Amino acid sequence: MDSAFKYVQQFGIDTEASYPYTARNGACKASSGTVGLPKNTVTGFKDVHPQDENALVEAVSTQPVSIAIEADQMSFQMYSGGVLSGACGSNLDHGVLLIGYGSENGKDYWLMKNSWGTSWGEQGFGKLLRGKAGAGECGVKMQPSFPVVTGKPGPSPPSPPSPPSPPSPPSPPPSPSSPHYEKPPCRSDEQSVQVQGMQGVTCVPECDGMSCPTDVPAGATATPQCVLQDESSGKKYCALTCFLGGCPTGATCRHAGLVGLCMYDKDVKEEAKEVKPLALTIAPTANSSHYEKPPCRSDEQSVQVQGLQGETCVPECDGMSCPTDVPAGATAKPMCVLQDESSGKKYCALTCFLGGCPTGATCRHAGLVGLCMYDKTTEENHLALTIAEGTTDTEIVV
Repeated sequence: MDSAFKYVQQFGIDTEASYPYTARNGACKASSGTVGLPKNTVTGFKDVHPQDENALVEAVSTQPVSIAIEADQMSFQMYSGGVLSGACGSNLDHGVLLIGYGSENGKDYWLMKNSWGTSWGEQGFGKLLRGKAGAGECGVKMQPSFPVVTGKPGPSPPSPPSPPSPPSPPSPPPSPSSPHYEKPPCRSDEQSVQVQGMQGVTCVPECDGMSCPTDVPAGATATPQCVLQDESSGKKYCALTCFLGGCPTGATCRHAGLVGLCMYDKDVKEEAKEVKPLALTIAPTANSSHYEKPPCRSDEQSVQVQGLQGETCVPECDGMSCPTDVPAGATAKPMCVLQDESSGKKYCALTCFLGGCPTGATCRHAGLVGLCMYDKTTEENHLALTIAEGTTDTEIVV
């Protein structure tokens, strides 16, 4: 890591969009991309004291920290979620980014971002056990370090002249033409809210589970998404989602688990004159395709199958056709093979023989029939189904 910081300090670094990571060996093409950080923007680096958990907590509370880990063990390479505590070793061979820490089901963890794409771990992120003595899980505490960046970057390519700025809007309350997602007081179609697990407030419009207003404050690159929910009414709301930045001026990217939102700090005067904000939580993420792990799409049921361990999401069928939009990478075949004995309704599921299931699912058998099932982690009620009569092994082999 330190060698990389020295290189950036001396030569600068290109933007990821102009020079993307390809996960393969090759010759450096230093002059082919667009400069993201000019040379001398990074003025040095700091090494966090090895095997000092308190020092690492303090460092990652201020900025992301580069760490070296051992990543060649199966427990790390096959990781799909939860807190990794699989004794993955400490022979360092891979670099990742430590971005936070927290607790889950009574286990403390470090939150890290890998470079292997969204199919690994939890959409490209992972949780390493925190509190392990010595080198830490996978060697997380052995070589942590972070760059020191100047507030006055070096010279960069000239930018085209900016158009004249529009006149400043009148003082609050905001006019109907002001954008969404600003600091309270809010527009008439928004709510002033606080979010469980996050400091600050923001303005959010209501959503139907999909679309959100796209008129974000000037300069913001964070993405509006329908990610908040009022647990008492069930209503959902849009907010500006972020990773490490992209928030409007005056807002900060704050995280609750893997979700980052742009939030504004409150001052004493504002707090005294504002209406108490609505308290929201992060809404469960809807699946993008059929046959994924619960929570399920609106046209699916969360089910358990007699004789099989686990759970899955299944759409209803008429005895023949099934939706064919399976999760990425799956080769298992959707078939109308499940039945609710009380109602007679039939449902589609991913049928398998020895494999072909999506990431995180396992091919499990009840007699001759194999279905892709996910280990049960949700607490919601499940519909209990059975294998439909007449289903044979010759029908489901893929």
